[in-house]
Amino acid sequence: MPFEELTIARRDATANSANVTHLAWSPAGTRTEKLLAVGYDDGTLLVWSLDDRRAREDAEAHAPHALTLLRWSPGGEWLITADARAEASGELPELTLWRVDAQGRPTVRCSYRRPGVGCMRHAIFRTAGGTKKSVIDSSYAAAECPPFYVSGDGGVILYANDLGKSSTVVSDLGAPVVALLYDEPSNVLVAITSANIVATFSLAETKPTQLARVKMSMGKEGLQSAAWASPGHLAI
Repeated sequence: MPFEELTIARRDATANSANVTHLAWSPAGTRTEKLLAVGYDDGTLLVWSLDDRRAREDAEAHAPHALTLLRWSPGGEWLITADARAEASGELPELTLWRVDAQGRPTVRCSYRRPGVGCMRHAIFRTAGGTKKSVIDSSYAAAECPPFYVSGDGGVILYANDLGKSSTVVSDLGAPVVALLYDEPSNVLVAITSANIVATFSLAETKPTQLARVKMSMGKEGLQSAAWASPGHLAI
């Protein structure tokens, strides 16, 4: 299969020295499947289109803090980012939800800052049951994006939606979360911590219901990777 070497240039040529922290292709089979999202250590989000070889970027939402999270929704219309603001220095890490069109133009839908969450590094979208198109609260707005769960160094799990609502729904994991996975057929969330704890939760309701919590025996290097081998079967 032939390959092509490309250079994706930033809009500001002086910013090309920034380092890439994350790369993520939009999911295959979606209308945005030829879009590559790139996160930088200066807080820039860049979305590059394979079709027209153009890059669209936002250098303001997270600047100058490095991006620590980049996650597409399964449908390819939404993107989650987070940055490395240090709560100890008086700033709360920022989580941002973007709407991305077929040309790769990212638009901020919501931003969230909550104390005690820490640096956010993992996210999943709860897709079981689809997105409820109902009127919520008094804002007369309807949710379009699947709700999502985020975790990271704070050892907690945060719930959020595209209406700007967020809350800490799991606060007792006791150690940084190093992997967060979602099994859609069973609507189950799995969190793995740096203390080798594997916790599973049902997402039948907004607040996860714990199903099990076990301590795994791992080598001194700890968790290297975790992925679904098949529905309901996790390979660690």
